[in-house]
Amino acid sequence: QGVSVQPGTGMVVPGQMHKRLKLLPGSVILLRPPPLVGMKELAQRLEDVGPEAAGMALGQMDPHLTAGALALMQPEAAAAVFSMARPAAAAKVLEQMKGDDAAPMLSHTNDAALGLVLSHIEPEVATEKLQDFFSRDPRLCMQSIENSETWRRAVQTMAKDTPACDKVAMLRTLQPHQAARLLAQSDSTAAAFSFMRLAARDDKFAGQAMAELGKMSDRIVHLVSRNMEQDLHRTFLLQQVACQVS
Repeated sequence: QGVSVQPGTGMVVPGQMHKRLKLLPGSVILLRPPPLVGMKELAQRLEDVGPEAAGMALGQMDPHLTAGALALMQPEAAAAVFSMARPAAAAKVLEQMKGDDAAPMLSHTNDAALGLVLSHIEPEVATEKLQDFFSRDPRLCMQSIENSETWRRAVQTMAKDTPACDKVAMLRTLQPHQAARLLAQSDSTAAAFSFMRLAARDDKFAGQAMAELGKMSDRIVHLVSRNMEQDLHRTFLLQQVACQVS
């Protein structure tokens, strides 16, 4: 894409040789688009960066390309990436997958993660997809459909302007780790009030859910910190290059 340059601006142009250019006022630099990445290469990159980073980046990638890449990964690794993604982003990827490609991954995906993803797909479409994914296992197909309906109701309960006591009653039908995942994906205000009421009603359950939320938070903080360190390292290297070229 084109980048407008301010008068007298200097910049380093990357390539086989670094060159520092002094540009005239109003100059426009046209940068080459990044090279295209194939499904096989993307699958390897997703494995290299780890499930947390790959999952968080899922929403920034082309759903069709990502679906193909997940199908090429080991089922356990693909499920880990899929489970770490935001449900809305994972839903777009899942809609692009075919039965034989998705079934191995979904068989390693926990019910909470899959249920939240399916809640972002129209009910009729979700049912058709599950029938396609689990065509060879009718029992698992029916179980997945029932699970998706349960999670759809849970998401709707957290989203609706319903009393906190109704939200608490619904949360207590889940396992603590499931409740934590649902709270993490819900509106922050609704989640906070619901959690306070939950703690008043069942402090043991709330404590277990809080522990699960803490684990999720630690993973995110660690990931953000690691990325910040990498950014600082890249900035330092660029400064060193600039000093050498000047």
